[in-house]
Amino acid sequence: MIPWITISPEMVYDYLAAPQVEGLRHSALAQQQEDPLPEIIRDICEQMRAEISAQPQNRLDRRAHTIPPHLKATACWLIIEAAQTRIPGLKASEDQIRLAEQAHQRLQRIAQGELPLGQPDSSDTSVTYRRPGARIDILHRRQGQATGHTLSGF
Repeated sequence: MIPWITISPEMVYDYLAAPQVEGLRHSALAQQQEDPLPEIIRDICEQMRAEISAQPQNRLDRRAHTIPPHLKATACWLIIEAAQTRIPGLKASEDQIRLAEQAHQRLQRIAQGELPLGQPDSSDTSVTYRRPGARIDILHRRQGQATGHTLSGF
């Protein structure tokens, strides 16, 4: 069991130069608009938790917005990608695009069960996320055939 982490705006500075992060946090704001980075972080972390929980063997930490510590870089690249889209003139570098794409692929592999996760130290057993199209197992079925005769009463 491993303690999951909460991504902070300061952690994003480890993956992008400070002037760039400051630009994402303070440029193109409406009057009275707060720093958008904390909200973007929460949204991306919740998206990641939804992908993690798509695999039935994975459990989520009971604390909201937390992710496994080994997915910190994945989260930061997705956060940077999302934050950059708010400023139309800002173009991501080829490396940033590649790293964000790798982050998306890593999440997809986790959701498909190809990459195992360590269980959180405070597991939430009441998982509320399920991706649309989740698998349904048939536990019981009636024997018989559907024919014109057997369905005539419908």
